[in-house]
Amino acid sequence: MRSTVKLFEPPCQRPVELRGRHANCLMRVWWRTPRTIRCPVHRVIVGDRLPINAEWQAVALGTPDTGGADNGSTTCNTDNLALDVMATGSRSACVSNVGAFDMVGNVWEWVADWVPLSTDCPGWGLFSDDFMCLAGASTTDGLGALIRGGSFINGSSAGVFAVAGLVPSRTDSLVGSPGFRAAH
Repeated sequence: MRSTVKLFEPPCQRPVELRGRHANCLMRVWWRTPRTIRCPVHRVIVGDRLPINAEWQAVALGTPDTGGADNGSTTCNTDNLALDVMATGSRSACVSNVGAFDMVGNVWEWVADWVPLSTDCPGWGLFSDDFMCLAGASTTDGLGALIRGGSFINGSSAGVFAVAGLVPSRTDSLVGSPGFRAAH
């Protein structure tokens, strides 16, 4: 069965296909929020779920990594030039090989995978300048839910390889306001 990746539009509107659509990310959500959204106008669509990490990576493939070179209008929203999240699709050059907008920058995105909660962010070394916060597993703080892509405040650390394990009920200066996409 092939997954369809969708993006929820705030305020809690019907999910729409990503290809060619312009929508905003639903943000400021905890990891469990996508499962518990109750929309006043539309029912929650049964079967929608967070994408697994591998699905997110497949959809993000080909998204330009413009961290540190955000031009403020067409490239991925990574350098905080707009001082906020931009409407998904409004940056015409921030699109993946399959037509998904804003997989890099804008907001960190929850995926369904869990990892031991990380205690260090060693980075990728020479491989990439994207965030890599999956090291030094905590033995006291429980599990971390994965987030991907980086946000508008992360500059060159945002990108398709940006990844961190985060306590699902917490946001901090690293992630700001994580959002999500839904797979069906």
